[in-house]
Amino acid sequence: MTKCPYLQRSDILSQKCLLRWIFDKVACACTSYVLTSRKIPKPLVMDIGLYIHIPFCKSRCLYCDFYSTTCNESLYDTYLKAVLLEITMRLCLDRKVRIGTIYMGGGTPSCLGGKRIADMLDYICNMLDVAEGAEITVEANPDDVTPELVDHLVRAG
Repeated sequence: MTKCPYLQRSDILSQKCLLRWIFDKVACACTSYVLTSRKIPKPLVMDIGLYIHIPFCKSRCLYCDFYSTTCNESLYDTYLKAVLLEITMRLCLDRKVRIGTIYMGGGTPSCLGGKRIADMLDYICNMLDVAEGAEITVEANPDDVTPELVDHLVRAG
């Protein structure tokens, strides 16, 4: 049995490497099975949509049925790290999907600010197979739309 060199480390890069190491081991086992069964499957890549729920709002609207809470900036970074880790664990190993659309809703994702949104999109695009020209939508409160927010979003893609 091969020992995994990444189990002793805890940083996010090591988590990515661990997932890649597991994928390589599974891919080798699947390749052995395919070669011995003499059936070569056709590659199938399916475009999927990625919805990211950002539960933060400046205030609760009476008509809104979605889970949300009023802005608590102390939770932003912790929540975003948890979301990115969840995305990585669920999608990073699946080579049969490509992200065709990314939709950030909630709540009001724009209350996170442009830098946090851009950093999250950058992470997703680096970790996952995002289609060229993928549609990316971010819900925004008109009061949150500033030149800085727009600049970050445009640079993020």
